[in-house]
Amino acid sequence: MAEIGYYCLKGLLSAVAALPLKLHYFNARLLSLIARKFYRTNVVRDNLEKCFPQKSAQEREVILKKFYDHFADLVVEAIWFG
Repeated sequence: MAEIGYYCLKGLLSAVAALPLKLHYFNARLLSLIARKFYRTNVVRDNLEKCFPQKSAQEREVILKKFYDHFADLVVEAIWFG
């Protein structure tokens, strides 16, 4: 039964990987927005505050946005290269 799920997921990811890279980067921006809203944002903010105490809150928010953008790019590129 687990093999059926594996092959279904592999087929789905192969189909998605065949899409153009521009579409993947569009999906990355959407993923970034969703991740920034729901995925451990408070933890990332706390860590940025500890790592960069000299930076203002606005500068840390820019770093937070860039972090989630980069994270989403890595996810969609891994699917594209997969």
